[in-house]
Amino acid sequence: MVNLDNWRKRVWLPALEAAGIDHARPHDLRHTYASWLIQSGVSIKEVGRLLGHASPMTTERYAHLADIPAEQISEALELGVRTANVPQGAALPGYTALRVVPPR
Repeated sequence: MVNLDNWRKRVWLPALEAAGIDHARPHDLRHTYASWLIQSGVSIKEVGRLLGHASPMTTERYAHLADIPAEQISEALELGVRTANVPQGAALPGYTALRVVPPR
C-alpha cells in the first residue's frame, strides 16, 4: 500500500519544484487528461468510461471542449509548449489546469 503523505513529499512535491510549478494537485492531471481526450475527438461516453464516472452527467462538464476546432487546439498546444512557464496566478484559485486563450 502506498503511503500518500510519503509519496507527496518524496515524489509529487519534488516533481512540481523541478517543473517550476508552485501548486498543483494530482487530480489536475486527471482533469487535463479528460480535457485533451475530448479535444482530440474522443466521445463523452468513452471519456466517462475511461475515467470511471458512474454518471454521464459527471463527464458532461467537459462537453463544451468538443466544440473547439481541432486546428485551434493544435495551435494552442504548440503555443503552450513554447510558453510553458505560465504563472500559477493566471488560473482560478484552487484550479491549476492550463487554460489557453487564443490570440485575438
